Amino acid sequence: MKNSLKLDPFSLLVTVPISRTLSRLQKELKSLGYMVGYSPRKRGSLTLRMILERRIPNRWSLRYGEIDDLCVRLKATRKGHVLVTHNVPRSATGPDFKKILIGSGRSYGRMTESTLAVVPIPETTKVMKIRLPQKLKRDTFLKKFWASGIRPRAFTPHGRSEFHIELEGTRELVSAELAALDRILTQGY
Repeated sequence: MKNSLKLDPFSLLVTVPISRTLSRLQKELKSLGYMVGYSPRKRGSLTLRMILERRIPNRWSLRYGEIDDLCVRLKATRKGHVLVTHNVPRSATGPDFKKILIGSGRSYGRMTESTLAVVPIPETTKVMKIRLPQKLKRDTFLKKFWASGIRPRAFTPHGRSEFHIELEGTRELVSAELAALDRILTQGY
């Protein structure tokens, strides 16, 4: 299996053909110490083409964003012409062809290559299920949680008082986020 990744460790970007499966991409990146912050809600052997054409949601979008946030550049062909999108400032005028192409199937062109943002593999991951103390109301907890600056990889409510939370990052970051979560749960702030 030839490794045809074009990895830029300075910019934390990887360029690959979109025929590549997500599992193969993640395996190749892992061997280099990186990952794409993407875990599809839909399971199976997905290629980047399927993910981009269908705009399949990311389970880790709270921390890393959706696929159109992770994809910074696309190469596509349409009627013999090659279209290459570029990462431009938000103040630029005109349509964002990358956003038009992602999720459009092949209506506006056939995507052939993508450049994705990568991150170093997190040092630690903490997965937990918490139950709110009776004194802490759900709405108060949610306001305090999101205002605290905690950026979970995943956050799933289960009923009115239980939450599944996944944190990841450096040991120091996860420790600080756990301390902030503990303060919210025990002291209400």
